[in-house]
Amino acid sequence: MYIIFDLDDTLIDTSGSITPKALEWALSKLPKQLPLDELLEINDVANSSGEALETFLSKHGALEHVESAKNALDHYPIKSVQTVPDALEIIEELAREHTLALVTAGRRLQQLLKLEKAGLSNKYFNSIDVTHMRGKKNIYTSLLKKWDTKPSKILVVGDRIATDLQPARELGMKTIYLRWGRGRKMTGLKTDVDYTIDTLKQLTAIAYDHKI
Repeated sequence: MYIIFDLDDTLIDTSGSITPKALEWALSKLPKQLPLDELLEINDVANSSGEALETFLSKHGALEHVESAKNALDHYPIKSVQTVPDALEIIEELAREHTLALVTAGRRLQQLLKLEKAGLSNKYFNSIDVTHMRGKKNIYTSLLKKWDTKPSKILVVGDRIATDLQPARELGMKTIYLRWGRGRKMTGLKTDVDYTIDTLKQLTAIAYDHKI
């Protein structure tokens, strides 16, 4: 079986352990003091931290600082990262019998740093792809060709239905929606996925059922 993972809020708790600190960092780089608590409240219902910054700064008449704030956010010096519960154990277990890959959106150096800080070794993944684009369909297509297998033998795990899972399902891959972090509020119909799980531990049974 082949299993493709998203990274943020799928293997690591980005919303809980990184985003609040990164937003505070970005806010500290602005020339005037603005209320962090208000920004965090906006972030809780936003589609992304960048969108939260833009909404917040617009509200405070500081749109001229959006780009510098987003740049600071993208270059937040990550010091520690928490995984979602049981991620390390599940990845190690699955890697023994399945081929694993990672497909994530963001800056490559920062995403790889997150992996390192979370203690997720590169050795568990047959492929690691980082894209600046939210759409992952092209990467899924490349992996399908690389592995030379049927789409139905590939599981894709992510927290965002529209960007992580719908493109995979369009290719015939099996999709698993992990309800975690910002992904709990993301757009997309649960009928557009094959499975919905609340913990990664539930993934092992699904992978076992699909093992050929």
